[in-house]
Amino acid sequence: MRILVLGKGTQGLDFQNLAAALIRHGHEVVDAAEPAGQLRAGALLLLGFGNWYREVSLELLDQAAAAGIPRVLWQFEPLLPPGLPALTHAFVARGCSQGGRASVGRAGVIDQLVHGYHVSKLMIAARRQSWGNAILSPHIFKYPIQQSRNVIAFWDRGLIDHIFVSLRPRTAFLSEFGIRSTAVPIGYTPTLGRSLGHGNRDIDVLFLGHVSTRRRALLNKIDAALQKAGHTLKVIDRDCYGDDRTAILNRSKIVLNLHKFPWEFPGQRLLMAMSCRALVVSEWAPDTTPYMHGEHMFTARVEELPETLVTLLEDQGKREAVAEAGHQFATTQLRVERLLPAALEATLRKPA
Repeated sequence: MRILVLGKGTQGLDFQNLAAALIRHGHEVVDAAEPAGQLRAGALLLLGFGNWYREVSLELLDQAAAAGIPRVLWQFEPLLPPGLPALTHAFVARGCSQGGRASVGRAGVIDQLVHGYHVSKLMIAARRQSWGNAILSPHIFKYPIQQSRNVIAFWDRGLIDHIFVSLRPRTAFLSEFGIRSTAVPIGYTPTLGRSLGHGNRDIDVLFLGHVSTRRRALLNKIDAALQKAGHTLKVIDRDCYGDDRTAILNRSKIVLNLHKFPWEFPGQRLLMAMSCRALVVSEWAPDTTPYMHGEHMFTARVEELPETLVTLLEDQGKREAVAEAGHQFATTQLRVERLLPAALEATLRKPA
């Protein structure tokens, strides 16, 4: 099948990685940004739904529909949590009816106040959820609101035919708006990381990522507990990519995950750590699919994280056994060439 790929994707899953995986599966892959032969394909794959949507040619999507080419969106970016109150549903739908791309910053004063009211209601509703105590500010909903409105608007305008989402809770959210989607995790590619084969893991616990106010408070508590037990925490919050990232992950016994969006469980961060044979210990999440606690990694409530980390650091056999199981799972079962082609072929075989 000839597949047109549109979009910048996400770090570690760019056009070259995806193309190589699909080609290995017998497909011909073309960058849809190239003008030649745009409308001769079995599918148009919109890779990710980040900032690239501002550059999308709606004419191209309409032409693909006219040519009978199925348009498939693979959504990597966060959506709002499922189980929202009806009032918030109306708020999201209102943004979609305005085109999905509208910026609150350009709205009038009344619209700003209405927006703030609904986000406050969303914050109150979130506090009642099992993950709600991890939310300190309503600002956390800004990007998921934008993304949710964009996806729903594109769907309602008939610009996409099928939706893949990289995390399972997103299927539940979209179903509340009558949109069917398929969970297809971000797949492993070697650019995400690889085991270097040496056993010199001199970093006890590594946190790699942006240090928000919430994360800083948690990291300070974890650092104090680790130091008391004779262990150390290393935090890297910038400029760690590619081979440098792979090297530091191969030196780490445990990689700590603290959520940005607590109703979702990240996939890419886990693939990076597991591919380097580091054990992942994560803040608890309501749905960790496809990863299993105690089999591929460990999860714990934030108040239990320090004790969990110390226990695993002092149990080398258990730590290394689960790290190895996670490595095998990530680098074999979750390879992108195993996940995406199968999902595409199954979806496109279904009658409209």
